[in-house]
Amino acid sequence: MACTCENINCTQSEIGGVVYCTCTTTIPNISCPSGCATVITEDGNVVCQCTEQIEPTITEDKTPIFFDDENYFKDVSWTISYKLTEGTWASFFSFYPDFTVYHNNFFQVGYNWGEDKETMWNHLMNRSSFCVFQGKKHTPIIEFPVVNENTEKILNSISLNIEGVHYQNDWDSASDITKSFKNLFIFNQTNCSGLLSLNPQKTLSDNRKYPITNGNTQEILFTPDQGFQKINQFFNRTVNQQSNIPILLNDENNIFKTINSNAVKFGGKRVLERMKGDWFLINLSGCDDSRYNLILKNVIFKENIYDN
Repeated sequence: MACTCENINCTQSEIGGVVYCTCTTTIPNISCPSGCATVITEDGNVVCQCTEQIEPTITEDKTPIFFDDENYFKDVSWTISYKLTEGTWASFFSFYPDFTVYHNNFFQVGYNWGEDKETMWNHLMNRSSFCVFQGKKHTPIIEFPVVNENTEKILNSISLNIEGVHYQNDWDSASDITKSFKNLFIFNQTNCSGLLSLNPQKTLSDNRKYPITNGNTQEILFTPDQGFQKINQFFNRTVNQQSNIPILLNDENNIFKTINSNAVKFGGKRVLERMKGDWFLINLSGCDDSRYNLILKNVIFKENIYDN
């Protein structure tokens, strides 16, 4: 028996002796909204496939960054004092407050960052201690030149007129001639004594114990004599003056110096030579007892003219 699909839009097929009609239905006047596509599903229905576009909402992501964040900032702060009575900038300091408040009898310093964050300190105008800020003892440093007026000289000894004053109150004081700066080094463009730790000579037998070398430092004696402290145990410890290695290393602000251990050593020289040049700089630093005010009054140098 022959079968024919009634609809001319149908396609006839036979599977296993059974005749099937596969028909396509045309649906007129299909209209989708603008921006949509017409899609005919498997069951012959029609759907509109639309894609909606929405403007994005942009939110700024703000991360606070503080001055004590070492990923972004490096602390190279510095403090300098001004002396009104002389009209000059007097000295650098190794404490760095974020702000100061002056009062008639004292001054205050405050901190917004760092280890003293959110603290304020009072500094009294008395003489009970020296070089102490925020409860920490800092290192006093004095540096001064020896000028030889374009004459090459050999530096044999220096005599420091230093007075160590201990105040009992605002007016009464006592002096100790054995009090001195703790450290000393002498240098010019080619010579350096290395870092020397100063110790007072108390007996003649002390000469047999010194100098004492401790790595990159050396302990030496000074002799207290009529208010002066005589020092002569220093030599040129620069390893090689033509090495093109800097003798001193400066900090980021070119204020504080450290001796370069690659250029200056206390060993390796068979013959020790005196320091020579047409100028020298003497650096004194450190104080063991903050109760004493160290006053450098004057310096005497013993030199010889260097004869090639």
